Amino acid sequence: MVRSDLYLYFGALNLGVVFIPDFICLPKIGLCLILPVFQFQLWIYGNSFESFLVAVVNPNKQALERWAEANGVPGDFDSLCEIPKAKEYILGELTRVAKEKQLKGFEFIRAVHLDPVPFDMDRDLITPTFKKKRPQLLKYYQVALLLILPRNLIACLCTMFID
Repeated sequence: MVRSDLYLYFGALNLGVVFIPDFICLPKIGLCLILPVFQFQLWIYGNSFESFLVAVVNPNKQALERWAEANGVPGDFDSLCEIPKAKEYILGELTRVAKEKQLKGFEFIRAVHLDPVPFDMDRDLITPTFKKKRPQLLKYYQVALLLILPRNLIACLCTMFID
């Protein structure tokens, strides 16, 4: 069933389930988290087996290099995308914007993977009209998602019991 607002697609991969009765709309969250300073590509992933969202981010090269220079972080663009401090910075910016847009807590992105290579048609990750192919993105970034999901699941569980 397609709603007139074109955000919710029941039966497709655009609708994620976080815990049981909470439904989230991943494209809506993606639109809310557009950062004019970074101008990056963003793919948000969530499923019913995890209690939080993660994102694959293709940061803007010039913006990330300016941030690294201003913060004394050495390295070229590819190595900057691997540095935890850069990931923390982008995650912090996403969190700040999510708070400004008054997203609910379960709509916040809890972990990011930075990829220096933008989504492209050569890897079959986007369509000719630049729409993201979610099944192909999931298949391509499956290993990266597996690497960030367990660590953050443990971190989220720890913060739930500590607070």
